This record gives sequence, structure tokens and C-alpha cells, in this order.
Amino acid sequence: MNNKTASLACAMLGINEERLLSEGMLLGPLLENFIITEIRKVLAWSVVKPKMYYLRTLPVSSLWKM
Repeated sequence: MNNKTASLACAMLGINEERLLSEGMLLGPLLENFIITEIRKVLAWSVVKPKMYYLRTLPVSSLWKM
């Protein structure tokens, strides 16, 4: 997903600014996606070619119980 698809997902799901700010479970993944997309853009033209890694400290199944 990139920032355009994140915007499209918000539009299709009817997620407006008020809902996004009131439901924390929505904001986190969308903001995370935006940040990763921006970092990947910079890495595309960067002279330094670092590798990107993703760290998840909780099992995915426990995220839905929060």
C-alpha cells in the first residue's frame, strides 16, 4: 500500500478526519504506511543503499485484543 492507496482506502471505507482521530486503530497503520512510503522514496535516489526492516513487538493476533 502506498499513500495513494491509503487515501483510496480511507475514501472507500468512509474514514474521515474525525473518525481517523477518534479511532486509534485506524490512525496507526495509515500513518505507518505514509512514513514507510516517504522513506522508500528517499531511498530510491539515495547514494547510500540501506536495507529496510520491519520490527513488530507483538504477535499480530494480540493486536486485535487491545
